Amino acid sequence: QNDGSIFAAGFTQSGNLMDFAVVKYTSGGFLDTSFDGDGIAITPIYNNSEFASKILLQADGKIVVFGSTIQTSDYDFAMVRYNSDGTYDNTFNGNGFITPSFSGNFNEYGNASMLQNDGKILIAGMNNSTFNDFIVGRVNIDGSMDNTFGLNGFAITDFGTGTDYGE
Repeated sequence: QNDGSIFAAGFTQSGNLMDFAVVKYTSGGFLDTSFDGDGIAITPIYNNSEFASKILLQADGKIVVFGSTIQTSDYDFAMVRYNSDGTYDNTFNGNGFITPSFSGNFNEYGNASMLQNDGKILIAGMNNSTFNDFIVGRVNIDGSMDNTFGLNGFAITDFGTGTDYGE
């Protein structure tokens, strides 16, 4: 950040489950208690496990964390957006998070994301509906899928018979 503070994201174990974890440090390397009261925001999206793989800082100070969640029997992409103080941004999809899925009951592992200049968010990873294919999606600034991109907001590419993984 401009003030030297640092954000980091990953996951933490809570019982038998994993939850998104976001930490804000001061420029001196201490927890910044202005963020979620103690410097740490832990997010259980559902009563399942979530694994964060990427953190994005928007120009308006909001924080986007992207990764995967285990739904009933498969993995789906997962994204949470926080306000600069560590609270959920409920303007993002109406509840602060999305779990977009391209293929229903197949696994989608979220691995990479980036902000576009227009505020939309690109997400990428792997979909194993056929042969572990490369998948990319685009999310609107409000948390909805950008249906002008690919099929229902997703594009999937099979480069051959091996594993294809977007990063």
